[in-house]
Amino acid sequence: MLQPYTIGWERILPELATFFAALAVREKTNCDLAPFNLFLAGRPGANKTAGVLGLCTALGYSVGIIDCSTLDDVAELAGVTDIHANREHGIAQIIEGDLLNKDVLILDEFLNAKPHVVPQFRLMLQRKLILLAKEVPMNIKCLIATANLSDDMDAGDANVLDSPTADRFAMLVHVPSFSDLNTDEQDAIIERSPQGDFGKTLAETVNAACAEFGAIKKQSEKDVTRFVRIMFQHLAGAENSSRNTQNKSIRLSFEGRRAQIFRDFTVASLAASRHLTRYNPEKFETDGITLKMSVACLGVPKLTGGVVPLERIHNAHQEALIFLKKNFLSRTEIEILDAPTLVDKIGIMARYMHEIPLTVKIDIMNSVLASDDIVLKLAVLELLHSPLFADEPAEFKNIREELARALSQSAKARSERGVPEHVPDIPDGMEQARPYALIVSGGDAGVFADLMRKAKKILDQLTISP
Repeated sequence: MLQPYTIGWERILPELATFFAALAVREKTNCDLAPFNLFLAGRPGANKTAGVLGLCTALGYSVGIIDCSTLDDVAELAGVTDIHANREHGIAQIIEGDLLNKDVLILDEFLNAKPHVVPQFRLMLQRKLILLAKEVPMNIKCLIATANLSDDMDAGDANVLDSPTADRFAMLVHVPSFSDLNTDEQDAIIERSPQGDFGKTLAETVNAACAEFGAIKKQSEKDVTRFVRIMFQHLAGAENSSRNTQNKSIRLSFEGRRAQIFRDFTVASLAASRHLTRYNPEKFETDGITLKMSVACLGVPKLTGGVVPLERIHNAHQEALIFLKKNFLSRTEIEILDAPTLVDKIGIMARYMHEIPLTVKIDIMNSVLASDDIVLKLAVLELLHSPLFADEPAEFKNIREELARALSQSAKARSERGVPEHVPDIPDGMEQARPYALIVSGGDAGVFADLMRKAKKILDQLTISP
């Protein structure tokens, strides 16, 4: 049964949906499938092989599996017997073998393959199999390698594959380990109890992405190209600025062929995001989906002993993302993106509350929390208690509490001062902001009144009556 093997895999749904959607589109358009191989890594016992076997079946692929650690020659995949003896006579006996006719071939325990077999796999990853100077036809659409990655491998401190072999993989995806899961997911694994149908969810996402792929590619082809170019320029620029020899091993991520693959994956991730942001808007949003795709694609160098720091990928992603957002955000989201100040962003959000995704609202509120503007925090605290947010989810209650806590802490330096005997006239309302303005003022009546007037002015700018 598939479900227990893929518990917690929703965390890697964006990467898997992107990979299989791009693969399906390439297949339909008769494009070269050679670079589209997936490396699935994780801890021992994380059900990598069983999970991906079930997922490929759920996607409608025929699947073959081979334990690479036991293979003496890739000729065995074609059903060739006694390969060493027959080579001496120039003859190979081929029996009926079905592995090369499967849609997907899973290379289990790939990192444990015998050293002399790895170069043979390199050709296979390009969809070529040469036996006795003759090419054997392969109908495989995708090869998926599975292997355990230790901490040093994951950190890019171990050279487990040579660069030419690693470069045949388009994506490195990490299966969640047991410790990454929440309590309910851990219990479900221990009890072997189903938890949702991840295979169905993945298939629906891939199908939806394939349906959207052509339109998105046509709509935003230049923006996607610009996104990829800027991503790679930032990454390559940071790499070339350093003379550290270890950085040389990550060069494979910045070459033209990988940029072409990255472009297809970008379109596929945007297509998948249209479905996922509707499927679960609290967990998925376009920025996060494209970032996960970027990390998976640029994580391949870990296999060669190199590593692209996550911070560098994040920074490059933020620099390049602006071009994608213009095409995939709503009119009001674009207004928010282009708004010059945080107050303007909040005002747009307040006017179009029901049109804006939850993740965008929370991002704006997090920006308020990160701000040093006490007056803005007072105004937003009042706003969050208004009827406008009455039907919003519990996240906003948490934000209200964090704002109140931040305002209280900002007054510590003035704690020695008392409450004024006379509080001057202040604007009507502002009941929620009033006590915190009083605390922040440190008992200074003039400061208190000034804070309240300024906070009221911001609320007026937001066109919301307190």
